[in-house]
Amino acid sequence: MKNIINSIITLTIIAFTFSACDPHEDSAKDLGSIVNKNDIKIDVTTVPSKTNDFQFTLTTPECVGMFSCPELGIGYTGISFAKYVPWAGTYNMTVQVYNKAGISESVSIPFTVEATDPAICQNDLFKKLTGGCDMPQGKTWRIDGSKSGHIGCGPENANSNEWWNPGPYSLPGALYDDDLTFVLNAQQKCILSNKGASYMNESTASMFPDGDPAGSFVTTHYTPSPNASWSIETQNQTNWLVLTGAVPAYGVNPASLTSGKYKIVSITDTDMHIVFLPGGISWHYYLTSTPR
Repeated sequence: MKNIINSIITLTIIAFTFSACDPHEDSAKDLGSIVNKNDIKIDVTTVPSKTNDFQFTLTTPECVGMFSCPELGIGYTGISFAKYVPWAGTYNMTVQVYNKAGISESVSIPFTVEATDPAICQNDLFKKLTGGCDMPQGKTWRIDGSKSGHIGCGPENANSNEWWNPGPYSLPGALYDDDLTFVLNAQQKCILSNKGASYMNESTASMFPDGDPAGSFVTTHYTPSPNASWSIETQNQTNWLVLTGAVPAYGVNPASLTSGKYKIVSITDTDMHIVFLPGGISWHYYLTSTPR
């Protein structure tokens, strides 16, 4: 049944693509011309009383649009879509359109968000994590080496690291000098400063020429991404910190270096406990924002 449904969906998409210009048009007619990029037009409107809720609509007739704005996480194919844009500023939407004749060149269409949504600045979790709108430089966190069990692991459903619980400052210094800064802005930047060396789990060893498959190791070959970002997902009243291109000082597996989703067990203005759950195990991180 699943294969039948997938086949129907695929055929529907194909049919839509080749009938996008005019579903009643005789298939024997001329395919027409590829749309000139100067003829690509987008109508950008806001929802009444919700000035940060935008509706984007392609008004070039008889075509389908491909919209892209990585800065806002937009990647959409279709005619019209809505997007919440909380941050004031001018953004560029890259658009291509296609019809039966083919795909147009891309065009960059600017649009402006007049004001930042006040709810962003009032969000308590955002304020604790980033310092809020009053700290445009962001808020810096690091592993709290003074705690017993500042990192470690345990059973998948454990609230603490029962299996590995290292003592205060008992691990290599590369773990303790990493700074992870969260910035509250349109890009939701996450800046990892590892001071040239990072502490890694042995499961990442094959990624680095100085990796040690026999145990955790310090590598000087890991360069944090300059485009790292953070976001918050909420599921069943639980908040998750999603890191893209950054890791909180200890990379437990290769996937975590690219993207990791961490359950927020607790967070205050100065302390944070997050848990990475790759399956079958829980990896615990205890961070602090207090000055060194």
